[in-house]
Amino acid sequence: MLPLPSHVVVLQVDAVMSVEGGGAALVNGRTVAVGEIVPGVDDQYPPRLLGVEGQSARILYRGRGLVLSVDDPPLRLGGLGAAPAEPASPSPWPVGEEGSP
Repeated sequence: MLPLPSHVVVLQVDAVMSVEGGGAALVNGRTVAVGEIVPGVDDQYPPRLLGVEGQSARILYRGRGLVLSVDDPPLRLGGLGAAPAEPASPSPWPVGEEGSP
């Protein structure tokens, strides 16, 4: 697992669309398809949308599997002196390797 960045990273899911064989989510105001990176968050280690189900999106970020729901407040990660972050919800999905949906 990679260390969290020294700057604060914010992830927020506003909408989820699930279709057979994939789907997409509105993450930080950008539409991201399953398997794609979430642009504009962390250029060195960008988060990747691994899957969507119901009202939740599964995101891999710096080796951490995160499950964010449209009902969750924005998730803040990193920052100097920040406490270790925990997913907004426990992940019901196994976490794959970086780059694999």
